[in-house]
Amino acid sequence: RKSYKKSYPRIDLHMSNPGLIKQISEILATQGVKNSVSGNFARIYIYGDKNIRNFLDKVGFRNPKYIKRVDSYFVK
Repeated sequence: RKSYKKSYPRIDLHMSNPGLIKQISEILATQGVKNSVSGNFARIYIYGDKNIRNFLDKVGFRNPKYIKRVDSYFVK
C-alpha cells in the first residue's frame, strides 16, 4: 500500500490439495523456513524480509517474473 514507506513482503502459495500444503509446510519448517498455513490448509504464507531471504537461500524461484520482482524489492 502507498501508506507504507516500504511494502511488507509476503510469499503466498495457494493450492487446493490440503495434504500437499501440509507436507510442504512441514518440509519448509524442517529446513528452518518459518511459515504459516491458513485454517483450511489451502495456503502457505511466508512473511518478512528475514524469512523471505531464508526461503530464497534454501528454495528460490525459477520463474523469471518472480526473480525480477524479488530482485527489485531487495535492491531498492
